[in-house]
Amino acid sequence: MAQKAPGRPLEGLWRPPKTKPRGVVAMSRCACCNALLSDFEATRRHAMTKRFLDMCTECVNISFEGNLATIDRLDLLHENNLYDTYKEEDI
Repeated sequence: MAQKAPGRPLEGLWRPPKTKPRGVVAMSRCACCNALLSDFEATRRHAMTKRFLDMCTECVNISFEGNLATIDRLDLLHENNLYDTYKEEDI
């Protein structure tokens, strides 16, 4: 049998670029309800573990009842990120 010359196994095949093209923005989604996350929500981290929460403000408040220490980027905070804690019966 004839032996193949050593070479790269995927030589000549197209490969996707390792970086995102300019102008492409990755959209993060809430791990609980699949809602799109704002920049503020997407950069929120757990205060002890320093890991991203990947949860929207509403799901964080419901899941942890407001008792979760987080690291937030307040420069990204917008009034749309504030969760209304009042129920309709309270109004």
